[in-house]
Amino acid sequence: MTTLYTPINLAYHGIAFALGVTLHLSVFRRGEWNIYALSILQYFAIFEGIFTCVLRLFLGSEKCTTWIVVSIALTATLSTLVGLFTSMLIYRGFFHPLKGYPGPFSSRFSSLYITFRAFKNRRLFEELQLLHKTYGDIVRIEWANASKGLRRYEDRVAEYTTQILQHIEALQDEPLDISMWFNFYSFDVMGDLAFGKSFDMLSNGTKHPFMELTHSHMLVAGSLSRLAWIFPLLKRIPIFNQKTCELEERIKQLVDWRIKNEPDVPDIFSWILRDYCRLIKPTGQETLNLYGDAQLIAVAGSDTTAASLTCLFFELAINPQALHNVQEEIDRYHLKYSTLDHQSLSKLSYLQACINESMRLYPLLPSGLQRITPPEGLQVGSIHLPGDTIISIPSYAFNRDERLFKNADQFIPERWTTMTELTRDSSLFTPFSIGKYSCVGRQLGLMEIRFVASQILRVFDVKLANCNTAKEFASGLRDSFTLACPNLHLVFTRRDIWTPSPISEK
Repeated sequence: MTTLYTPINLAYHGIAFALGVTLHLSVFRRGEWNIYALSILQYFAIFEGIFTCVLRLFLGSEKCTTWIVVSIALTATLSTLVGLFTSMLIYRGFFHPLKGYPGPFSSRFSSLYITFRAFKNRRLFEELQLLHKTYGDIVRIEWANASKGLRRYEDRVAEYTTQILQHIEALQDEPLDISMWFNFYSFDVMGDLAFGKSFDMLSNGTKHPFMELTHSHMLVAGSLSRLAWIFPLLKRIPIFNQKTCELEERIKQLVDWRIKNEPDVPDIFSWILRDYCRLIKPTGQETLNLYGDAQLIAVAGSDTTAASLTCLFFELAINPQALHNVQEEIDRYHLKYSTLDHQSLSKLSYLQACINESMRLYPLLPSGLQRITPPEGLQVGSIHLPGDTIISIPSYAFNRDERLFKNADQFIPERWTTMTELTRDSSLFTPFSIGKYSCVGRQLGLMEIRFVASQILRVFDVKLANCNTAKEFASGLRDSFTLACPNLHLVFTRRDIWTPSPISEK
């Protein structure tokens, strides 16, 4: 028995090891496979069973017992796994694109390092602060790959930024409802990047029915969001379901068109469609889920960006010193850089401080998001919340709490730069939420805001159209789950130091 199997041991172990290396280099080195861990384990178990049966047939003899066959199959699988993980560790440690970034050596190989630090005393923010003090501003804390997706969208975002800049220039020195134009901008970008075609509101200068349907739907949804049970009823009453049915039909048309027209460059919806199109025969519920995802993208990718830009420009219009400071920073940027890209724009610290401060004062989800406590309940200070209880932190009230932010009702961008003492703990500021349900479109939204703000403020000064504008805007804000902004009439005046923008040249 020994002479029969020992000579081939090294050979098949070597083949299995090489198979593991090949699996890593050709498959697992790309993509986010960690989210499919359970499925991978299931497939490995199925493969192990099939492999054992095949070996039993191939090596069948009276002396080749079931235990021997199982041992051979298990050791072959183990050799494959050793090859897989050996290749993985070598790649992550010495050949990964992030290998040059400073950080603890062990963090190169696994997320277990930062997970351990997080569990150590439940104060990960202090652990990260210590890491930054040790290694500098950029610290590698995990092996994870860097996303390049945003770079695909820069040219298209720049195109729409140029369009809105041209409209402002054509209407300079006159009252302009910038809230409307920011909605045009955000919906056009969302339509292009999510569904493959723009709504052309910037080019036509008119509202698209889809935008109007979305806004009316969100206003109702925000008002009745605490009565979730009522929506199925309203959808079945003809007099109440007209707008909802129209919006759902628009969504269906957008999705069906997008399915038939695959873009040359993958867009946001590509990742959702990829899984849907793999279904051999999608069920009705799976198709409804697809339309639901599309509606979520339509709202999250448009309303929030428009509201952020509107509130940012409102605060800059009533805070001339902050406006002057951010324009100076933008001017210095253009002296240093000859082109415009999101990576370099993200280095504008005062612009980002203005964005943060605007989002603090005007959170995009002013009533907050609902969460559910764990089955064992949740202890908050001296108060114990029962398990399986829906809770929410109202963002508007939280962000204006004097215990957390000094002079909480005032627009002070410096609290994020040179006057950090005005903020009790910056980690309390979570405009995009945190955890696994945080906003996946955060970086895209910030890219749109930075592109538009940096280009408009480079070219124009901004002020309120009249003395009543501020009061009317503040009183006109509405909670439609997302923040809904009223009309905001501003006057844009060309700055004397303006020179042609690299985005226009491009």
